[in-house]
Amino acid sequence: MALYPLLGARIPLLTVTVAIIVSARYFGSGPSIAGTIAGAIAWSLLFKSRSLGPGNDSVGRLVPYLVASFLVIWMMEALRQSRRHAEERLAHLRAESARREREQRFAAQLRAIVESSDDAIVSIDLNGNIASWNRAAEDIFGYTSEEAIGKPISTLTPAECAREEAEMIALIQCGSRVKTLETVRKRRDGSQIEVALTISPIHNDDGSLAGVSYIARDITERKQIEQHLAQSQKLESLGVLAGGLAHDFNNLLTGIMGNASLALQMRTPEKAQERIAEVLRACERVALLVSQMLAYAGKGAFVLEQVDLSQQVREIVPLIRASIAPAVALETRLTDGLPRIEGDRSQMQQIVMTLIMNAAEAIGDGPGTVVIVTTATTSGGERRVVFEVKDDGCGMDDATKACIFDPFFTTKFTGRGLSLAAALGIIRALHGEISVESATGRGSVFRVVFPVSEDPAHRA
Repeated sequence: MALYPLLGARIPLLTVTVAIIVSARYFGSGPSIAGTIAGAIAWSLLFKSRSLGPGNDSVGRLVPYLVASFLVIWMMEALRQSRRHAEERLAHLRAESARREREQRFAAQLRAIVESSDDAIVSIDLNGNIASWNRAAEDIFGYTSEEAIGKPISTLTPAECAREEAEMIALIQCGSRVKTLETVRKRRDGSQIEVALTISPIHNDDGSLAGVSYIARDITERKQIEQHLAQSQKLESLGVLAGGLAHDFNNLLTGIMGNASLALQMRTPEKAQERIAEVLRACERVALLVSQMLAYAGKGAFVLEQVDLSQQVREIVPLIRASIAPAVALETRLTDGLPRIEGDRSQMQQIVMTLIMNAAEAIGDGPGTVVIVTTATTSGGERRVVFEVKDDGCGMDDATKACIFDPFFTTKFTGRGLSLAAALGIIRALHGEISVESATGRGSVFRVVFPVSEDPAHRA
């Protein structure tokens, strides 16, 4: 209004138009439209009486102003939208570029890991052909990458393992995973190597099967070391066994020969009878020793029949009570109607007596308790009978626990250390299992598991 006398009535509208442009650029279309309408109203009210000449139409002057203002607002809004879209697109491209860069770094790391691995890492397509081949595969199997890629994976499979390979691939195609197994594979020169093999499926992003991962580790050297170690342990065990047998037999033979010599020197049969009785008792101990060794080796003579283990324990426990310290209590928790197991009654009696007597001897002069439990259980769909002997005696450390089933190992002042070894042989011969839980000062638990007899008439 101050500039009006000098510049005319057009200046306020131009000033408002500049404000609209600035608003459209920085604040958006809403504030710009509001400014346009406010400017038109203000111009009409302030300058309507100050028209430049007769016949001037205020509305006619406002139409070009409004058209121009709205056109400017539309153009500015279009530019704002274009710029925003451009910035969003640029941000998306930057994020995509960063993602691809991360993926490339990750892929490079994976390639480095695969190439530096000591295991043969091979990928197989759905047709069973080799698609990738790392450096360790070249060293293990003898084929270069150029020679291996495109060949069927059966190239590495010996004829005797062809069926095994086909079954594993079929499992993978069904969506299963093959756990690590030890098998044999063939090198380029035709020689065979032992490998630990893991086969697993490779899936696309949509979950469909893309191929198979085939990872092989050469365990030939490890197997050779294990064989040598097993041979050494076998020789060591045979040495201990032979030494123990020789010692016991020498002691028994010394008694036999001494008593036989004295019997020969006796002038009357009556005087020789006592020595001959000693010879017979020594011969019985020799027979028992041989029987125990055969039982340990699983070569004992068995008369198999259907045995109710609970009833067997009931018959034996009264006999054992007289042989243990009075302060040691025997507590029985026997299940009635127990499924029958197939075994030799005398051998089963030996197992029961051995475990209960050992538990009582671990308590010593007491006081203490030996708990005898029989029960039936199901594992893996197979019914089994469990015989358990618990004591609250001195227990065993790990070193002792590892040796208790070795022949001639004993912690007692007397005894040959064959009772548990013989019990182990009998249990194995009857397809049973035995486990031990023990700790120093916390007692021991011996658990024996037998399969239920296959005779339907004796199943519960």
